[in-house]
Amino acid sequence: MKIRNILLSLFFAFGLIQAQNAKVDSLFDKVSIDELIKIKNYYDRKVNRLRSEEASSLTEGKKLGESFLSDDGVKIKDRDKIYIRIAEYYIEEAEQELNRAYEEFSKKEDEYIANLDKFEKGLLDSEPEPPQEPHIDYSRAIKIYDRLLNEYPASDFADDALYSKAWLVAQMGDGALSRRLFQEVIDKYPDSRYAPESYIQLAEYYFRPRADKTDEEQIVLELRKAIQLYKKVLGYRDSRRYDEALYKLGWSYYKLASRNPSYYSDAITYFVAVADDIDRARKLDPENKISTPNVREEAITYIGISFTDESYTKNGVDKARRMIERLGDKKYGVEIMRAIGNTYQKIDEQEKAIYAFQNLLEMYPDYEDAPQIQENISTALYAKGRDQEAYEARMTLYETYGPQSEWYTRLENSDKDEKSKYLKKAYRKSEEAYRANLIVDLEKAQSTEEEGKPSRPLWQKFADECKTYLDVFPSDSNAYEIHWSYAKALDQKLGDFEEAFEQYLSVSNDYLEEEHQHDAALYAVGVADTIVKIKYGGTKGDSTKFNLADIAQLNPETLSPEETNLIQAYDNYIRLFPNGEYTPNFLAAAGGIYYNHKKFAEAKIYFQTLVRRFPGAKEKSLAMRSIMDSYFALGKFKDSEVIAKKIMSDPNLPEDQRKFASQRLAEAIFKNAEFLAEQGDFFAAANEYLRLYKEVPEDKRYVEPALWNAGLNYQKARDWIRSNEVFNIIATEFPDSKFAYDALNNMVDNYKELEQYSEAARISERIFATYPKREDAESKLFNASYFYEKAGEWQEAIRINNLYIATYPSLEYAKDLFFKNADLYLKLDNLAEANRIYNEFAKKYPGDSRVITAFYERGNYFLENGQKEAAKVEYNKAIAKSEEFKRAGKDYNPYIAGEAVNKLADILHDEYASIRLTLPESNIKAQQERMKTLLKELNAAYTKVLAFGSPRSFEATYNMARSLEEFARTYAEQEIDPNLDPTKRFVKKKTINEQAAALFETAVDRYKDVVDKIPTIAEKLNVDMFNTDTTTTVLVDSADIRREVEQDSTRELALKWYQKAHDKISELLYAEASLTSDNIDEIRDLKPPTTDAFSSILYQSNIITKVIAPSVQQTIKAHLRNVEEAGQLNLSNKYVEESKRQILLTSNILADEYAK
Repeated sequence: MKIRNILLSLFFAFGLIQAQNAKVDSLFDKVSIDELIKIKNYYDRKVNRLRSEEASSLTEGKKLGESFLSDDGVKIKDRDKIYIRIAEYYIEEAEQELNRAYEEFSKKEDEYIANLDKFEKGLLDSEPEPPQEPHIDYSRAIKIYDRLLNEYPASDFADDALYSKAWLVAQMGDGALSRRLFQEVIDKYPDSRYAPESYIQLAEYYFRPRADKTDEEQIVLELRKAIQLYKKVLGYRDSRRYDEALYKLGWSYYKLASRNPSYYSDAITYFVAVADDIDRARKLDPENKISTPNVREEAITYIGISFTDESYTKNGVDKARRMIERLGDKKYGVEIMRAIGNTYQKIDEQEKAIYAFQNLLEMYPDYEDAPQIQENISTALYAKGRDQEAYEARMTLYETYGPQSEWYTRLENSDKDEKSKYLKKAYRKSEEAYRANLIVDLEKAQSTEEEGKPSRPLWQKFADECKTYLDVFPSDSNAYEIHWSYAKALDQKLGDFEEAFEQYLSVSNDYLEEEHQHDAALYAVGVADTIVKIKYGGTKGDSTKFNLADIAQLNPETLSPEETNLIQAYDNYIRLFPNGEYTPNFLAAAGGIYYNHKKFAEAKIYFQTLVRRFPGAKEKSLAMRSIMDSYFALGKFKDSEVIAKKIMSDPNLPEDQRKFASQRLAEAIFKNAEFLAEQGDFFAAANEYLRLYKEVPEDKRYVEPALWNAGLNYQKARDWIRSNEVFNIIATEFPDSKFAYDALNNMVDNYKELEQYSEAARISERIFATYPKREDAESKLFNASYFYEKAGEWQEAIRINNLYIATYPSLEYAKDLFFKNADLYLKLDNLAEANRIYNEFAKKYPGDSRVITAFYERGNYFLENGQKEAAKVEYNKAIAKSEEFKRAGKDYNPYIAGEAVNKLADILHDEYASIRLTLPESNIKAQQERMKTLLKELNAAYTKVLAFGSPRSFEATYNMARSLEEFARTYAEQEIDPNLDPTKRFVKKKTINEQAAALFETAVDRYKDVVDKIPTIAEKLNVDMFNTDTTTTVLVDSADIRREVEQDSTRELALKWYQKAHDKISELLYAEASLTSDNIDEIRDLKPPTTDAFSSILYQSNIITKVIAPSVQQTIKAHLRNVEEAGQLNLSNKYVEESKRQILLTSNILADEYAK
């Protein structure tokens, strides 16, 4: 039964919600009847399953309970509790039986109705008997309660049983017996929680009307009896029935007051007590466990009704006000006054209602629903026919409670509950009031005008009020109509055309509504045109006369403010109604105004639209020429081109006009390309220039410049491929053009950007071959060599070098290229030819420093081919030759000599870096000594590199620190005897780590030294490390001839090794910290040497105190140092971030150990 009731309540609640939201809820819009039936069947099955489970549970409970009713159950403790539960089972069973009986009754009733219908139609001979309606039968539960009362009269559940019995008897219709039982509850159990319930049940019998209670004296007598019983409930202050009893006392006295008005005072007293008690309970009993808040509103309503009964008082409002003021600051005071006013309105006592509402507003000026009260006053005044006072009351509502009022601001800034709801209501009520007055004023102005009386002041008042409305309620749904009325009043009633113009524009643009949009836009044109005609007499805006003078010689004239407004009105209409009835006329008129003022840019827009969308207009032909010339004169070359093509394609036009259009077409394309280039749209400009070549190749005035500009603009757009395609057209198709030579040079630059050095070389060679007499032809051949070498085409580079040597044998560059050929032959793995050139060069130029380079390059060749010993011989020859030249005071080529020393150091370093400290111990010691020896040799070699003062000094300085770092890492990674027991292994590893940490510390210091020295070395090499200017990639000699050279990378080298040294500081400090962290990991993995628990604990404690704790502190300190030094050096890298993380992780180690 309970489950059924719950499901039904949910169903009906859902149905109610659906009904309330019927306009917006579309949940079942697309659900078919069959689908709905399926849904219903699904939930029916769920209900039946729940019912089955409930019935099963009930049956089991009854069986268990009934087993205790036997004689054996007497011995069971708390049997009275079991009686209560069994009775509840029987009650539930009785209700289920009643439910089933009603289901059966419903079927019989349907059958009866059907048979009755047949009987009435003459299909049955005898009238059917109606089925008997079932009745509830609680007799089995009552017997259980009787058994409990007989067997356990002193039970704590006796009052429960007796009250429940009384209630069940009442439900079965035996009122007399139930009342005796309720009285018995009161007599036997006066302190029971069921005592007030019983009083209420008895009082309700006397309070409610009954069919047998018709005698007036009996009614009064029973009301007094009910009062006595309700008052008894008041003795039970904590009872949930307390508020109900107060309310029913008020009601009882209210009923008596209808017979004797003196009882109104008692009724009011108790109704007030209800409100007081419930208001107090809101704080003390927020969950309504003992209070009944639903009676409060009715109590207040009947207080108000009581004060309106003139048999009780002639001055109900004043009397109520005195009572409220005497009670003090009670929340329900305002509600009582409102109830009085509402009651007077319901009984059509409007004057008294007004008086009540006025008193309310005086007493409660900040009442959140005051706008509603003020509306009630205006409504009452209107109902009385006092229209002017109603008007003033509505104005008071707007002024006192509208969005701009002090009351509205106070509420807005308050913390009152639901203030948002009341603010919205105040807005709505004040808007409605103000709008109602607007309508009154409009009707008054209209009627006065119809009577032939002066109405301008009234129209002015109406307009002013419209303006105020639009200022205060601009977004209201009524604003649109009011705005439209406002604009019309200004225009048609007040003649304020300038303001009307603005308002018509606003109506046509500022709202989603469209009802008045067309008229508003049209009227805006009308009033703007009227203003122009008033000022200029109707001649200024004539748009049918066109000035056809030479456009280039015309200076634009400024439009007057009146004409500007008229143009704005035209634009507004055209924009809103592009296909409107008046659009062609307005296009022509607007174009005419601009054209006559020599504003051709503006005029062409209107004429163009006119021609395109209204081809049948009489102004078309004149507009076409005007549009083309206007476009061209104003720089709208693309548009001028389009019009020119249209003119050219029209066979009806004279030949000279088409020829002029053709010339204009070429000029327009070129000018449009120039415009695009000026705007920075280089790619579009290039395409446009190229289009001129494709479309008008015969026009010699423009083709070559257009192609040249196309190539330049493709360059600016960084489209090197297209740029070269265009430059190649110039060089190939127009070889005599003044742009041909520069086009080839630009092709070289483009190929450099594309890093297509082979092509750059070929074009450079092409320039040399095509223009051999030019002053810079030699440099082009030189550059061809450079590009072939850069492209890795060694044989082609040798070919060009030989051509250069043969063509320019006396130039210094010829000697450079001759020597360069040796290097190129080495790259081709032709050692014999390279040696031939080196030997020949040494014989020809014995004092040239490049002799040193020859030895160095041969060394590189041998080294690259895996012949280290041969390479070392050549490097030493280079060094020896450099020292020989230095002693002789010649150029000793310190750069190459330093490179040779560095190469020898690299060979030595390879051996050094390959050493590993592996067992046995004797080998480890021998390898350590070998590393120390090589370390000294390396430092000596790097020091020698530094002495030559070349850019290699940066790397050499860094490598000296790197060698120390490598020694530390190799030492830390040395092998440990795997046969050592764990403890000895830990001690050995700890010793190695500590010694390695010291070596890392030395390496860190050396890297810091590198950071200090590199800027000094850079300064000696005249390099500003921190200057961001880049070195040029070309060499320009005295003849302004460009030669390709490699970019000076000295600054980049300095920055590279400077930054690497910085990063190494963090890396090594982190590595140093990691060694102590490794010690911690090693000792934590050691197991106690004994299995004894106590000894193990002592062992572990000693390990934590003497080994782990110091190592943890040392590790944290090391990582902190890394973070701090990084901060000082402004470093940020992964090692610094990892140190920060390790600080946190290491900090938890001791806690983890102690927690084991």
